[in-house]
Amino acid sequence: MLGRRAVTDFAFTGRHVIADIYDIHAGVIEDEQLILGGLVLGIARSGATVCGMQTKRFEPSGLTAIYLLSESHVSVHTYPAQRSLFFDAFTCGDRCEPDTIMTELVAALGPCRQQVEIVPRGYLVGEPVIGERRLLGRPQPAPSHPSRGRTP
Repeated sequence: MLGRRAVTDFAFTGRHVIADIYDIHAGVIEDEQLILGGLVLGIARSGATVCGMQTKRFEPSGLTAIYLLSESHVSVHTYPAQRSLFFDAFTCGDRCEPDTIMTELVAALGPCRQQVEIVPRGYLVGEPVIGERRLLGRPQPAPSHPSRGRTP
């Protein structure tokens, strides 16, 4: 194919970044443009491509934003009364850095606490990814799952 890779050229791998972000300044957690701006900057710096975006505002407060990426998705769900939000980014393959998206969001939010998990997914050279999970930046062993035939 000219200028395009066949679907079979893409590896079945990816990275999933999941974060709970707490103690966000009260004025910041209500600032929709600041949050969305942090996500857009992070997506651009990660190397991902935005295909679409949807937001939902809740009464009396709160926001859900979902970005559809060529590589998968990014979402954020705010809880202003708790000064907290949930963040989720998954990108297929190895051409993007989903943790960059979270890093840019946190930079936009300013001082806050985070609990972050980075989960490798898919296959490497035809084998399931059994690598490491990282929690708060420290390697944690991937849990065994008996239905997948692995032993602890």
